Amino acid sequence: MILVTKTWEETTYDEDGDPLIDDGGFEFEDEPFEFRHLVDELRMHPMPSSWPLEGSTFEWVSTEPEMDRYGVWRQTSVHYAQKNPTRNAKYWRWAFIHAGLIKEAQA
Repeated sequence: MILVTKTWEETTYDEDGDPLIDDGGFEFEDEPFEFRHLVDELRMHPMPSSWPLEGSTFEWVSTEPEMDRYGVWRQTSVHYAQKNPTRNAKYWRWAFIHAGLIKEAQA
């Protein structure tokens, strides 16, 4: 099991493209995931926090922002929970590889 945190962010823009409302929070914190479930979750979040991804515990992945019918843009992000034991860091990297976010040549 690896502990995962999922955050969300919502943004509304005015006519000039400037953000009006920016809100966010946690969908869940320190949720235990089995490896296969983590890989599936990472595949649904294809936007990396940095490029190229290395699979470091400070890196996260996000969904592409989607606009709802009210004009609010929503995005979710998956993060490595800092409450994980140190030995779990390697599983975070392996999950990135299995999700196709890191090419094996980079690994």
